[in-house]
Amino acid sequence: MKEELNIIEVNEPEEFIELIKDQASSIMSKAYNELDKIQIVDTEEPDVLNRILMLKLLDEIKGLKHDLFSDTLETYNEILIEINKFRANYKNENYESELMKEYINGSMKRTIIISAGISILLPTLIPLVLVYDIPKLGFDTMIKKYHTDRIEDNNLTNEMYESVQNPLFEYMDTLRSDYFSSIKKLNKLEEKAINGENIISELKELINPENVGLELIEEKEKVLIKEKE
Repeated sequence: MKEELNIIEVNEPEEFIELIKDQASSIMSKAYNELDKIQIVDTEEPDVLNRILMLKLLDEIKGLKHDLFSDTLETYNEILIEINKFRANYKNENYESELMKEYINGSMKRTIIISAGISILLPTLIPLVLVYDIPKLGFDTMIKKYHTDRIEDNNLTNEMYESVQNPLFEYMDTLRSDYFSSIKKLNKLEEKAINGENIISELKELINPENVGLELIEEKEKVLIKEKE
């Protein structure tokens, strides 16, 4: 039953969250369906094989619950590290860019005023002023665009991180609550397992993905149709 979550590259944050949930739903549903196939012959006196089987199933469900929670927590922590790295510079960069834009706006304004004044007082210097000012104004515009683009890119990146961090945290927190709740229930079921009692229905209930808001993918029976000759 034990499986690992696969890491898949996606382009959109929403797709990333859905893939994580789909993988968990698939893993839990598979375990649920496998439990459904196990046939137990009830006897008045539980035998050794029943004890071994029940304890094995209990351990597998416990391990699966642990892996699902720990893998999701690890993914969340890795993303959080990247978010913190980004946000360490995010506000400073935006503040720096805003200052540069204000400075450039003032610089461009001053250049235009000075150029206009010179052209009125000394018309013969107009060609010289244009030769000097146009490259300068062009460079200022380029720098201003760079800082404008950096602010927009930073804000978009921050929004992207938030669109991943918040729903992933909620999902991880749901798995955490479910994991600790399930461990308590599994520990209580251990005594039944030791006694050889059939605890499959309880295990199915615990591994049902609907407990954490995911879809239960029920296995469809295969029907073989013989073609007419």
